[in-house]
Parts: sequence; C-alpha cells; structure tokens
Amino acid sequence: MATSLPANSLMDSPSEGEEDFEDCLEELAIVPTEDVNINETDSRTAIKPLEETKSEEEDPLARCIPPSHNSVMIWTLEEALQHQVEQIGVSACGATAVINVLSALGIPCNPDVVDQAVDTRLREEEAPLPQYLFSRSVAGTVHQDLIKGMSAVTDSRVVGRFFDFHPDREVNLVQWLGHWMEKGAVPIATMNMQQGVPLGEPIPDAWHHQMIFGIGPEGVHMVNPLITEKLELFHHHICSESVLLIRQADVVTRCSGADLNLLERGGDPRWSNRWQDMRVAEQCMEMMMETLLAYKGDIQPAQMTRTHVRIPAAYRSGITLFMKRDTPEYLEMLDSPGLALKQMQIRA
Repeated sequence: MATSLPANSLMDSPSEGEEDFEDCLEELAIVPTEDVNINETDSRTAIKPLEETKSEEEDPLARCIPPSHNSVMIWTLEEALQHQVEQIGVSACGATAVINVLSALGIPCNPDVVDQAVDTRLREEEAPLPQYLFSRSVAGTVHQDLIKGMSAVTDSRVVGRFFDFHPDREVNLVQWLGHWMEKGAVPIATMNMQQGVPLGEPIPDAWHHQMIFGIGPEGVHMVNPLITEKLELFHHHICSESVLLIRQADVVTRCSGADLNLLERGGDPRWSNRWQDMRVAEQCMEMMMETLLAYKGDIQPAQMTRTHVRIPAAYRSGITLFMKRDTPEYLEMLDSPGLALKQMQIRA
C-alpha cells in the first residue's frame, strides 16, 4: 500500500527548510558525483597480476592472468590488448562491448553508428530527485538493446541470444561458455559491479557490459577494462537481482523541493510497483533525516548508516552470445533451452 510522503515533511517551511538543508550539505561537504565513462571504482583489485611489482599504468596486462592450457580463447592477452576498444562515451559500455564483439568476429564497423544503433540512455543529472532516480534505473543499455543494435549494424548477419544467470543456475560456467565459444560465439556479460565488493572498499556506481574473450579455470578474460576476473567474483557479478544502489550524495543533493510522492508511482509502468515494494521514497526520507541529524550534531557523520538508496533496475544479469548467421551452430544457439535453475540443497 502506498504511503503518502509530503514533499516538505522534513521542513518547517519550504524556503527556510531548503536553505537549512543546503547549508547542511555544504557543512558536511556532500557533493553529487558525475557520470563517467567507466566505473571509477573497481572491486576486482584482488586479482593477482602477472608482475606484482608493476602498476597497471606500467603494465597494461597487470590485471590479467595467463590462460591455462585448457582455456578457450578468442584472443590471446596480447591480441586483446591490441584489438580492444575502450569506453567510447558516457554510459556507453554496452555500445563498446558490441564494437569489441564485431572486432572479434572480423566485422569492421563505425563506432558512432554502433553507438547510435545501441541507443545509450543517459542520466538526467539536472532533474529533480524522482526523475533523476528514474533515469538512473534505466541509464546505459540492457541486453535487448545490444541484440537489437547488433542486428541493425550488421543487417541481421549477427544474431544474439541472452541467457539469464539470476536466480542462480545449475551450470559449469567454464564448460558451458567454452562450448559456445568453440562453436564461434562471442559473449557479452551484463554484470552488477556493486556485488561482491570487499568490506571497506568503495561500491562502484553502475552495472557494466563487457565482452568476454576467454574462459578457463583461471577465470574470465574480458576487455574494457582488460582483466581476468576470478570465477567466484564473476559469479557475484553475473548472478544478481535487478537492483541499483544510489550514493548518498546523489540523493541528498537533489532532494530540496522534490515531490517524493512521485516515487510511489514509479517510473516505468512495466515494473512501477517495485518502487513501492522497495520503499524507495521512504529510503530517501530516512537518508535525508540522517543527513540533517548529522548536520545538527545529533550524530557523527561516521555514524550515518544509510550510505545508499536501493532502487529497481532495468538490467538483468547474464550473458548474451553473439554468432554470425552463416555459422552452422547459430540455430542451435537460438533454440537451446535456458539454463536450469539451481536446485536448493536440502539437508537431512
């Protein structure tokens, strides 16, 4: 049941309250973050580099692990370094992944044409809080955009098929992905980078699409960035519910005068009830109250517990396989059943 939340319920009067809250933000040094080309923080720093004495700037393969003898590779690490295309624009990891797939398939492309075909959605940075959160929930691209964009730029010569990995699936990732890559498929992973973050590390700001160019017991080899992700961490990223965490600074700096009741009605009508189910408006109110308490000295900034607001996201975690239509196995890929759900282990 929806809860009515008056827009100025934190304030004695709108003008007076807004001035107090802006003073509060200035006092606590809270400023909004900006959308960037790639995730500004990365939880994958625990991967053992080839040479631990070198930084990533000195060695572009620093976050890679050499493939084992039974790994399945589309490119070698050196070829990936040579051929990869890095982020082409803000929130454009999906378009970048499509460009890398085309490169792996040997199909030349115009990056601007791909970017337009994939139709990247941007964050509405200047919008009031409800509209800003709605834009964050769909910013970038989803797997359907990647498949549609790929079909458009190749005149349907390349086809795609998405496989859900959430809820958890009964699958040996190395065997399954290696099987399809050996048949000519090039994968793109759609991952929630906010999962699997080590305690004390900053939480990344977004989901991410990356082309996979290799798989083996050592991990998953991907580009943009060039990295080998350990299988356990990759599982955290690839098996996630469709949610997004929004940083405190991005919420409280946009709340003055915002009508939080709009959050009760949701953004996208296809899943607007999730905004109510997840209590997004109440989360925002709680965060704003906590920020004011810190400003008044009732609590210390270090005691603030609500660091993020949890909102619905349009993305689904999983892997999209792309194949040329003239590949004999492409129909097998399109017709193959989805991955079976993992059965719960019942203890006696």
